[in-house]
Amino acid sequence: MGRVLGNLLSQLHGLGVRFPSQQQLDVLGGQALQTAVLATPWGKRYQLLPPDQRRSFRTLVDDWSTMIEQRINAQLGEQKDKAA
Repeated sequence: MGRVLGNLLSQLHGLGVRFPSQQQLDVLGGQALQTAVLATPWGKRYQLLPPDQRRSFRTLVDDWSTMIEQRINAQLGEQKDKAA
């Protein structure tokens, strides 16, 4: 799954969509992973995250999807303007 996500990110960047950045994927994805692990029976083995750093993969993907869609729509609008 990680490789697939990395490949998708590279494809998005290749198409001119710069969000999320590699750093955002690393940091926020890491926080989401740590948040998910904390909810398991093994969570006590890991350092707690402050509440403002806890993330869910669902929220990240939903937020990123919205931003990516907006950027693609903007690019399509720019292409229509150039064609006219």
